[in-house]
Amino acid sequence: MKITTTFAAVALALTGLSQTARAEHPEPTLKQIDRLAQQLQREARDTCRVLKTHYVHHREYEGLVRAGQEIALRGQHIHDDVHSSRGTMRGMRHIRHELKETDRLLHDMRRVVRRMDRDVNHREHGYGYAQPRIGVSFGHGFRINVSSRGYYHGASREHYSDHRTLRRLTGLISAMEHTYHELDEATWDFERR
Repeated sequence: MKITTTFAAVALALTGLSQTARAEHPEPTLKQIDRLAQQLQREARDTCRVLKTHYVHHREYEGLVRAGQEIALRGQHIHDDVHSSRGTMRGMRHIRHELKETDRLLHDMRRVVRRMDRDVNHREHGYGYAQPRIGVSFGHGFRINVSSRGYYHGASREHYSDHRTLRRLTGLISAMEHTYHELDEATWDFERR
């Protein structure tokens, strides 16, 4: 009798847990996929705005902006597919293709921004120690740097060498990656139901 009562209590508890888990993570809908696609678009446009404001003179600018615009366009395609296909297999295959390309673009952007971060750190710290510098600014972020010993360090654009702006750019890319993963998961879950 005791074993039957214990078994019934465990089964009841597990049923309650599964119902709670289902309430916390509802099944994805086309509306949720659409919302995430629009969020990805917004984040990609925000990223492009930061790039256009602070990195226009950086050698990686064109590639990063192109990737950001492409991600925004892929978000628009997913949004359009959700409305036109209404969850058909063909529409979902096209959404999966758009997500695969978005993933590739996000990895490319992340790799370029990491390289930019290394360049900034190398330029600011030289051979492993900070070199005191005096800079003369000529407006629009253009600056000539001279070390305390009088050596010329060349001109730099302060627009892209600022760590805060680079952290912001990294944060925006992380947000896009997070949205991408949510969108990818929602799409897979929608297909499986």
